[in-house]
Amino acid sequence: MKTINLSLLLITLITLAACSSQSPQSIEDTSFQKYYSNKDNIPVVKGQVLNLTVEEAQSINIDYSIVTPFAKCQQSKTGKLNSDGTFELELDYPFPNQQIWLHVGNLFYAGIYATNDLFVEIDADSVKAQKYQRIYMNGPGVTYSGTDGELNTFLNNYVIYKPEIWRPLNKQFTPILRNRNLPIKEAIAQIDSITRLLQSYDDEYITENPSEYAQLIRNERLSNYYSMICQKCNYLDIPKDLWQHIINHKPLLISNNSTSYYQGLYFICSSMIKRDNTAFKELVNYSKLTLEQKAELTEIIPIIDNKTKGLPYDTLRYQELSKSCNDALRDTLSFYNDIQLMECLNTELSKTKADIIMLRIGSNEPVEQKQILEAALKRVETPWCAECISKQRDLTVETIAKINSILSNEKELKTNKNIGTPIGELECGAKLYRVKGMTGEELLTNIKTAFEGKCIILDFWATWCGGCIQDLPYSKALHDQMTDEHIEFVYLCTSKGSDIDKWKTKLAQLQVGGTHLFVDAQTERQMLGMLSFSGYPSYGFINQKGEYKGAINRMGRQTKESLLKLINED
Repeated sequence: MKTINLSLLLITLITLAACSSQSPQSIEDTSFQKYYSNKDNIPVVKGQVLNLTVEEAQSINIDYSIVTPFAKCQQSKTGKLNSDGTFELELDYPFPNQQIWLHVGNLFYAGIYATNDLFVEIDADSVKAQKYQRIYMNGPGVTYSGTDGELNTFLNNYVIYKPEIWRPLNKQFTPILRNRNLPIKEAIAQIDSITRLLQSYDDEYITENPSEYAQLIRNERLSNYYSMICQKCNYLDIPKDLWQHIINHKPLLISNNSTSYYQGLYFICSSMIKRDNTAFKELVNYSKLTLEQKAELTEIIPIIDNKTKGLPYDTLRYQELSKSCNDALRDTLSFYNDIQLMECLNTELSKTKADIIMLRIGSNEPVEQKQILEAALKRVETPWCAECISKQRDLTVETIAKINSILSNEKELKTNKNIGTPIGELECGAKLYRVKGMTGEELLTNIKTAFEGKCIILDFWATWCGGCIQDLPYSKALHDQMTDEHIEFVYLCTSKGSDIDKWKTKLAQLQVGGTHLFVDAQTERQMLGMLSFSGYPSYGFINQKGEYKGAINRMGRQTKESLLKLINED
């Protein structure tokens, strides 16, 4: 490992670490097991919005995202106000200092923290009297009470303390992290310099607002700092002293910063995995491979040997074979690498820290997720981590059973639309077609003809695209809200790196209605090129006249109102 002498870096580390000698409980502490085992420690979060009419209370939604240490790091839930304006959040785990991003209609938005019990009171009249008629974190008309009241008041006042200082400083991290040409030594020095300035801001707030919770701010700053170092560097780039500080750090909150810290360690350990031909050798006889794919796999193995040994090799052929072999083994290689990662975690980190990061290893595919969870269960030793993984495995088994039930009830699809070969219709209303042998131009023309007189949203996605999968639930919600409008949602899933069974399974899992096309990779690539799209997810809009109006924002950024505006523009 390279050693880089950075005096500023060491000054920062010593100063920050000195502020966290006495800390509240971390999920990495051995004592946490006893805490976790007592389900009475699941926090209770309640609240009330005052001065609402019954009609107003009925119209306000409660939306909240609970930060977790799991692969899906935020668990989203929704609720409603009772007629008297009261509400209660549903929490599932006894985690201390758990961050929850809470929306109360358009009145209130905050990152609240729950350990024991919290009551959030919001005076609607006071909020509406404010300039923006909405409170962010804390302000007039908002009161935090209960055992966790002081904690929330302190941390949320910290977020709104002199934002003109910390916001510009935080923005300076982005170009550093994105600049691949910036030398690592210089990048670390710049990250360190900005962090020290932010620490001065922390010190000023803590001096003006002394509190027993001050160490949480210090700890969060370290979590944020270490996560950025891990994002920017690989294992060999990190100075030895800094790496020791990173792996010895214990986050004290279940927050966005702490999950980024654990994710950073996940990435660093992933970079330690030896990338050679071992996987290809072991998978050359994989039963799902075609004879052509097995031949390509056999061909690439000696090429990788030569590349590893520094001997001459055909670079163009290597690139061709590497792409096709990785596509053919995409899911299997992913699982193989996950196993290697688990072994690496156990080698490089403390057992508890390794087990916590194993909570983050996962897949969007339920069957693969089950395999990963079962592999993790064989390696995890921390009891509460094993319990969480076991619970996730059981939920995944239930999901698989539900998907299989949905697929077994697939109906025949009878249609006269010339957009592909009809496959069937799922009970959620997803109409399935297979597109093969068309050009991109033919497919676009046929889609416009099939839905003549309607606006069309074209949603290009892939079963292996994380951003696509995250956006599909938002698309489902919009689709369900707009069944009475003159608009058709057409989802075009590429065959690249996927197959029809996997595609149908994902649709059955997410229950997204609309028109779904499983498109040959070449056809979809042509269509993406025609519309000037470079990857997934991509979204296009065709108006009722059949005119293509260009790209539109992701569904997660759309609302029913924004789509209605698109529909009515012409």
